[in-house]
Parts: sequence; C-alpha cells; structure tokens
Amino acid sequence: MTVVRKLGLCCVFLILFSAQAFAAAPPGQMDEATYTAMQQAADAFKAKDFAKAKQLAQPYADKNNAVAQFLLGLMAARGDGETADMKKAEAYWRKSADQGFPDALFNLGYLYFSGSLGSRDFVKARSLWTKGAAAKQPDAMFGLGLLMMQGEGGPKDEKGAVKNFRGAAEQGRPRAQFAMGQAYLTGKGIGQDPKAARVWFKKALANGIPEAQQAINFIDGKGGAPGGAPASGGKSAGKPPAGKPSSPAAGAPLMPPSSGAEAFDMNNPKRQQ
Repeated sequence: MTVVRKLGLCCVFLILFSAQAFAAAPPGQMDEATYTAMQQAADAFKAKDFAKAKQLAQPYADKNNAVAQFLLGLMAARGDGETADMKKAEAYWRKSADQGFPDALFNLGYLYFSGSLGSRDFVKARSLWTKGAAAKQPDAMFGLGLLMMQGEGGPKDEKGAVKNFRGAAEQGRPRAQFAMGQAYLTGKGIGQDPKAARVWFKKALANGIPEAQQAINFIDGKGGAPGGAPASGGKSAGKPPAGKPSSPAAGAPLMPPSSGAEAFDMNNPKRQQ
C-alpha cells in the first residue's frame, strides 16, 4: 500500500503569534491580562529569550490555557532552551488540541503524520486534521486533503480532498495551490480544466513551488511533465535544511521548508511503498 513519505522534524518550524491566533483560543481564556501575558511570552520567544517565554507561559499552561500550552509544546519540539522532547510536545499539544486550538490540532496531527513519535499513524492525523479543517486551519485542511486523496487514515474521498485543498489554497498555502492545479489537470475530484489548472500552477509558482513551471510548460505544449512531476523521475526541488529549525515566522505553525514547498509532497517518486 502506498503511504506518504516520512518527513522528519529537522525542517523549519513556523508559528504565527498574532491577534488572529489568540482569537482562536477557547472562549474565556483570553481576558486582557492573559492576552498581555501571552503577547509578552510570544515576544520573548521571537527574541529567542526562551527562559522568559517559558516563565511567562508556564503559569497559564498550568491553568489550562490553550495558547500557553501550544507555545510550550513548540519550544519542547524545537528544543528551545531545553533538550528537544517530542513526547513533551505531544502532551502539551494534546491539552491544547483537546480545547480545540486550531494550530495545536495541526501540529499534533503532524507529529503522527510524520512518525516523529516513532511510527506514523494516519488515522490519528486524519482525525485531528478533520477537526482543524473544521476550524479553517489551512495546514490541517491541506493535510486532510492529502490523506483523503490517497485514502490514508480513512476512506478515499477525492471530492472531499479537493474541497480541503481549495480551502487551504485560498488562504495562500503554496502546496495546496499546486494540488489544486493537479486536481484540475487530472480531473481527480473535480472536472478536468487545464485553464483552471494553469491559474493555480501560476499561483503556486509565484509562491515558491518551482516544479509548477513544469506543469505550466506541459499545459502550454512546451514539454515538462503533467502535474509538475519531475520529467526524469528525479527528486522534487527543495530539501529541508539541516540543523536546528529556524526562528518563527508568519505562516504555518509547524510546516516543512519554503512555506510548504516540500510538505506532504504528492509527487515525490521516493514515497515509501
């Protein structure tokens, strides 16, 4: 059975601490004092003052604040100010996800998807990403779409996959834009439409997915490979950088490099069988 290629957590971790992210916290958790404390913790985290970030977040995490739990989970996963501990990250993200915090639902699902805890569990990933997708978390929508398209962790659902790809693509996720191009080009889950495919591939290309150019060339009759798959069967562009994950930046909370250029790669010929 075809399974999704394992992705390690040596790749870039991204997180968005903003009013929008805080607004996703469960009702009643973000009064003015709590919001201020969480913003200070976020600022300390971005400044790489991890001791201060943990000091500010820990009391609120102990009071079951979902945002604080999410932040402490991120630091545990990254090894910021401590030894990286995926089990500890899982525990914090589980508490946050149990309260419906969208980014925690994605991150926790990604731990299971990637096998970062020892073995992959697509059923758990799909369950968590289903909840995240319901909250319009774009990375959860893309991940769920991928699992639906491949029939992993549950039944195959090409129409459902495209619906989720579209939701993520409309929020600017490049790999989801590429997936929309693939769907329109192949007709999987949606009516075949090369013109619409070209539009989505152009968006993906503009947002950092170089293999989209191959798909555009194919549509234009200039060679290339359908869906952007490398014509030679070689590796897709863009490998995760080695070393410690980079500092936070706007975008997905726990995504591989280049805002998802390598994430959940649907075309990689090295996927495990």
